[in-house]
Amino acid sequence: MPDRTMRYRSPSASSIAALKTGGPLAMLGAIGGEFIASSEVLGHELFTAAQNLDAAGEFAGLISRVSMTLILNGLLTALATYALKRLGLAKKRRGPLDE
Repeated sequence: MPDRTMRYRSPSASSIAALKTGGPLAMLGAIGGEFIASSEVLGHELFTAAQNLDAAGEFAGLISRVSMTLILNGLLTALATYALKRLGLAKKRRGPLDE
């Protein structure tokens, strides 16, 4: 008897790509919100350091935000790699010229 299994593409790959894009952008949104409406979070400290011309405080805040964003991006990349391997979607795609 012929094999009558049906295969479909899972939308999980695009969901994982959206998470990888949205994570760092959420950090940018948090910085913007903290500039406008906070009184004691890191965004407010960055804003105050910029107003007081405190270069060391400004660089310290920026370095901490960049490091937090890079850690978040690394975690999401590791999660995406694991999930795609687990779902079987991480196989190398063969192009029309590959044999």
